[in-house]
Amino acid sequence: MNLRLLASSAFLLCGIALVAYALHQVIDAALGAQSSVFDSLAQSIALALGVSIIFSFAFPHLRGIRRGDRLVAAMARTHSPMGDAFPSLDSVVVVALGSGRVGQKIRVALGNGRSAEGAISSYAGTFSLPSLQITEVEHYSKPSGGVGS
Repeated sequence: MNLRLLASSAFLLCGIALVAYALHQVIDAALGAQSSVFDSLAQSIALALGVSIIFSFAFPHLRGIRRGDRLVAAMARTHSPMGDAFPSLDSVVVVALGSGRVGQKIRVALGNGRSAEGAISSYAGTFSLPSLQITEVEHYSKPSGGVGS
């Protein structure tokens, strides 16, 4: 759930609910209805807040991941202090270079300028970025030749 999206959609829909409540007699007369959900202010506001909450939960799934989005990637690394190899799993923030949905592979840009490919694991949560599992990292290629080549 995106709290910013929740707040903005709640304000917008509550504003519409207040206008509809103020004009509900005119709306009911125009539609020929005896009553509507807008006859009660509490029902109007409850409907607006309910739709806002559902929308803020559904939005990440509807939108997916787009180019330029930030994601958290789990990246396996090996540290070698004093000759011993210690594997570890680091979390790094990456930028999506393509669009996709959960389970699909996309290219991402790492902070050190390299790119990688990974599978999207999850969408954004309330307090977390979307996550990605790195499957392949582009390695640096050393320039060939020396002086005078």
